[in-house]
Amino acid sequence: MKQISVLNFIFFILFIVLSIKTSAQCSPESYSMNCIEKLDERYIYLKSYIIDGLNGAKNSVEYSVVLSRNTNYLLNICTASNDADGIILSIYDSKRKLITSNLLNSILDPIVEFNCELTGIYYLTFTFQNSKKYCGGCILAFRK
Repeated sequence: MKQISVLNFIFFILFIVLSIKTSAQCSPESYSMNCIEKLDERYIYLKSYIIDGLNGAKNSVEYSVVLSRNTNYLLNICTASNDADGIILSIYDSKRKLITSNLLNSILDPIVEFNCELTGIYYLTFTFQNSKKYCGGCILAFRK
């Protein structure tokens, strides 16, 4: 009878520990879903990106994407705090020349809108500056 009680106690402790760890994990998919639901009707959703800095262990997260000439794009960073939470988005062309960023004059905007002037590969680089959660999602959309 005591062996069953010990096993129940161990399972109870294990359940508590796993529950705490799970709730502290990054869930960028849910943030992206919130952004998709709030997307302006003038835009068409294309793709979501996961921004997980592993609680500060990663300095940056990068993705490549092919964008088309003469297309207006919108990128929206979504976090738990409804702002950019210290996530800086920098968009580079194929030669790694900075095209635009969401950090302008020390102001961090969660939304970046830009007109692509040349079809090609672009790099979306997310870096962290004074972030609280190091976690977010980002959606890419284009204007109809």
